Amino acid sequence: LAAAAEAKLSGAKRVVVLEKMPLPGGNSKINGGILAVPGNPVQKAKGIQDSAAKLAEDIIREGQGYNNPEKVKFLAEHALDTYWWCEKELGVRWVKDKIGQEGGHSVPRHAYTINGSGSEIVNAELRTLEKMGVKPRLRCFMERIVRDSDGRVKGLVVREGYRFGKPDSGKRKAILARRAV
Repeated sequence: LAAAAEAKLSGAKRVVVLEKMPLPGGNSKINGGILAVPGNPVQKAKGIQDSAAKLAEDIIREGQGYNNPEKVKFLAEHALDTYWWCEKELGVRWVKDKIGQEGGHSVPRHAYTINGSGSEIVNAELRTLEKMGVKPRLRCFMERIVRDSDGRVKGLVVREGYRFGKPDSGKRKAILARRAV
């Protein structure tokens, strides 16, 4: 959803969001609504010293070799930008006086959505996309990515009308990618 919004904000004319379930958002909609954000406003107000480097260290240490260090570094360096993007671009509301520290984090750094659920973020993304004219295609399962002989992505094969747990359900359809997948 975030990628779709950014694509539209960057000038993409046609943006498609595929959702295999009958409702958009999946697990992101039902999570606890927390975001690890070094340098967030509540940390600053409480004098908590933190940094993107410290967040990356925590993630890499707790991931015990399962993380890609470069991707973790990128995620950590952009966490505060993501927080502000969610608030300013999407209208996500955060609890302004609460900070949390989940397992494995060396300092309190978790921002909380106002409703304590990921639905605050997902619903804000969906409202933003609706204003942009992008409506997720529900029950549309991405079956495979189509590449040309050079390995370039050309499109997708999807199943429209997909029923979760029934791999052969729905009608198979190809979607040509004009710019990106």
